[in-house]
Amino acid sequence: MGLGDAANSRKKRSARDSVNSRDLQPHKDSGKSQHMASCLRCPSTELEALPSPEGITYYLCPACGRQFAQKPGEALTERWLGALREIVYSVIFSEHPQDEAAREAAWFKSYMTREHLAFVVSQIRAEIDHPTQNVREILPGGMCASEQDLREYLSRVADILSADSPSPSA
Repeated sequence: MGLGDAANSRKKRSARDSVNSRDLQPHKDSGKSQHMASCLRCPSTELEALPSPEGITYYLCPACGRQFAQKPGEALTERWLGALREIVYSVIFSEHPQDEAAREAAWFKSYMTREHLAFVVSQIRAEIDHPTQNVREILPGGMCASEQDLREYLSRVADILSADSPSPSA
């Protein structure tokens, strides 16, 4: 399969595997209609726009401190280096990431502190229990795996990190 075929396959799976993402809410300001985003985790909290380069808007939730990114016409997703992005980045090209969960969890434990591991597990569990975004869309260009497979991967990683003792370097 060529690169174009893989991209088309990812796009088809993306449409099929979508989780309902929260849409931007219209915001009236001095008679002008703008779109203001709500936090994916704190839906009643309006996000604050951060300085952003052209072609993307970064946001900060004043309530929970999470940061998000959004390109024009695309869904709001977690910003780079957020807990979920950190975990899915290593399996960006995997079609079956859940098969790599044990290896990846061991690698995460080798460099993350005990506190960071606990935070990552809490963020994974929150997303699994109450989906707020398409995991496939967290990384630019999408991912090779289906939404279901990525969520299974996240769940397995969280289970492994929760069951094992934290890294001794913590």
